[in-house]
Amino acid sequence: MKRTVLLLLTFALLTAAAPAFAFGPGVHVREALATLERMNAGEGNSSDRALLQKPNNRFLFELGAIFPDIGRRVPSIGFQTHDFSVIQTMLAATQDPVGARQEALRAFVLGNAQHVMSDISAQVFFTPIMTARTDVGVVDIMVDSSDGVGGENEFFVELVGDLYNGDLHEVVDLYFALNDPATELLVRGAVIDYYTLAGGALGTLPLTPEAFADGVQGFLDQVASALGTLDAGLAHTLVDSILNGDPATYIDVLTGQADAALGLSGVDLASIVIDPLARRALEANLFYDKAFYIETYADWYDVLGPAFLLHSYTDDTLFSDWQTWRGPTLLAASLQSLAWHLPGSLAVEPDLLVWRLEMFDGAGQPLTTLDALAPPAEVQVELEVFSSNRTAATVTLSLRGDRAGFARGLDPLLGSTAIELQGIQAIGAPPTRHSAVLTLSPGPLDELVGLYVELSNETRVEAVGEAFLVGSRDAYRSADTVDLGAAVWKPVFDGSAGWQPYLPIANATVSDARAFVEVEVRNARLEHQGVPAATFEVESAGVATSFTCTTAGTGALTTLAGSFTVDPATLVAEDFVPGFETPLSFDWPAGVVSALRL
Repeated sequence: MKRTVLLLLTFALLTAAAPAFAFGPGVHVREALATLERMNAGEGNSSDRALLQKPNNRFLFELGAIFPDIGRRVPSIGFQTHDFSVIQTMLAATQDPVGARQEALRAFVLGNAQHVMSDISAQVFFTPIMTARTDVGVVDIMVDSSDGVGGENEFFVELVGDLYNGDLHEVVDLYFALNDPATELLVRGAVIDYYTLAGGALGTLPLTPEAFADGVQGFLDQVASALGTLDAGLAHTLVDSILNGDPATYIDVLTGQADAALGLSGVDLASIVIDPLARRALEANLFYDKAFYIETYADWYDVLGPAFLLHSYTDDTLFSDWQTWRGPTLLAASLQSLAWHLPGSLAVEPDLLVWRLEMFDGAGQPLTTLDALAPPAEVQVELEVFSSNRTAATVTLSLRGDRAGFARGLDPLLGSTAIELQGIQAIGAPPTRHSAVLTLSPGPLDELVGLYVELSNETRVEAVGEAFLVGSRDAYRSADTVDLGAAVWKPVFDGSAGWQPYLPIANATVSDARAFVEVEVRNARLEHQGVPAATFEVESAGVATSFTCTTAGTGALTTLAGSFTVDPATLVAEDFVPGFETPLSFDWPAGVVSALRL
């Protein structure tokens, strides 16, 4: 049974843009069917509604709703199939179709547009919501992933949508319809016209339209080969087995850990490896509350479904630049997750999305690191946020120096500025955009290991259940007025997404000092990551225990030599969640600048 489950999942995984994509084909097809139902009810553009009544056009609309993840698999295509600026040009060029072929192209482009709008809005809104509400938000889930710490879980948050919320039966029907010779000819014509239209928008492309169509067919042949001799009836039976399957097995499938044992071929997932410490969070939490996942998706779709139908967001920069969504989403998700896991001192305005956060020197050059021996004369922080809160609020943007560890009370405030957020008039209205610039002279960097941003909101705000982002389970569920306190964010990111909310300081000198570090006590051991060889002294219940830790290099997960047991209730530390994050009190040896984490 496991092998048959894997065979059908091959189609979903091949058509997805792993590891960086939004929903899989099941959700995209479900959304396409929902749009068609709304069209049948009289909503949307009348001319589009008329052409989508025709069976061939309805089929091409559904196919278009998954096509951006198919087209991008053709080598040397010459453009990004998820580039919404290209989609906008295609929408404008096909808005007055004449004849069956132009109508077919229009239907196909409409499906592509819905896919891209769904992907971007899911990354900006839906994924941060789910990240904030599950225990995977502060776990580095996929080892050596291209995403920064705290954001890789988008792979699971979004692809699991096919398992919980997609129409996999319709995906099966769509796939087998592609094997019909008449349908194959229809699809080839639409694909050729699509690529021709893209060439008109972008100029010369590296492939001819016919060669691009051949590439698409080659990909579909690859899917057919992976699925083997399955017929439609057996495929539907396998869908049911997936929907009733074991989440732990599904995780194995997604990470490729079951390939050898179960004989899966045709899909290379070897590069996707789950951190063992994260697996329990996935199994126990992300897959635990299926009803909540579906409920949250329904809330999200209630807001953005009309946008898919009417293209009412096409002029909003929120959907215009595909290249900018990843960094802001990870940033917002991490902020939200820290607020959820450390509620004692971390809280966040539930309707605030950090869209852009960058730091520059006085010459306008991006800062990725600082040098304690040559501090910059000026540091400039640029911040953009979206707010969907229904009442006005004041958020303070601050820059602080990071003393070693997590004792935030010792971190000096270097400068701050206030941002006045507007209130929106109705739930579901587009969020308002706000920006702020903080310019300051950091001065000497003695005893600091980095600079980081703090966002605080001391205004009492209304927590709206339909908010785009949430800070805690209670805030999301409640429509009452709640005091959200101060939002403080201090994670360490690797900057791979092109932005750097945390600036490490090279050549930092740290004296002997107490500092909080984040570790997990698991099976009477401490596990750490990326710490140089050193001797540390751990104090638990007033008893000091010395041990030596070594590592194979940055990013390697190893175990501290020596073990001890602790009672979490006796730890003198703040911001601690038993069983997930346990800050301990460490004595740092002079000159050692690092941190322990999950």
